[in-house]
Amino acid sequence: MTATDTRRGRKEIFQKRDQLVQALRAIHKSTGEQVTLPSRFLQMRLNEAGLIDFQDVKTGGRGRPQKVAYLTRDGLATMATI
Repeated sequence: MTATDTRRGRKEIFQKRDQLVQALRAIHKSTGEQVTLPSRFLQMRLNEAGLIDFQDVKTGGRGRPQKVAYLTRDGLATMATI
C-alpha cells in the first residue's frame, strides 16, 4: 500500500481531468474575483503535485500570515490543455 492510499479526502481529483482543471481555474481566478476555492486538503495535494505554490501575505494583524495559492508553470500548462 502506498502513502496516497491511506490519505483521507477525495482521491479522484487527479483521475478526473475536468475536476482538476476546474480546481486550477478557481485558484487562478481567486486573485481578482470572489470564487469558491478547493478545500485546503485539495490545495495541499495540488501543492505536493507541483501544480500550485503558496505565498505568505502579511495581513497587518497578529498571528500567522495568510497563505495565497497561485499556479506554477506546470499548473498553467495543465489548465491550458483542455
